[in-house]
Amino acid sequence: MFISKTFHKQLATAEAEASAAKQHVASLQTALDWARFRITQLEKERAQLVYAALGAKIPVPEFTQDPTAGLPQNLLTSMPSFDDLGDEEAARQGIGWKDDGSVKYQSERG
Repeated sequence: MFISKTFHKQLATAEAEASAAKQHVASLQTALDWARFRITQLEKERAQLVYAALGAKIPVPEFTQDPTAGLPQNLLTSMPSFDDLGDEEAARQGIGWKDDGSVKYQSERG
């Protein structure tokens, strides 16, 4: 299968942009992890100061990352598969080849 040079360049550009975005998301995640840790630490210190000054114990919120939030762990598992079925599975599903080389489905005649 041949693809155009323009499409190949667009694909390479998209791959580079995806890689850069992935690195950017990783750095943002690291910054958010640090911020969650630091805010939790400040809340604990504040609670200790309130207890030392007033003798009142207050609940301390703890900021953590929700593991179920955001995108699925593997985005590709939520997408349809475009892998090759194989000859046996294609024949079982009624998929074959026309005389001109195009794909023929079971619902098609000819």
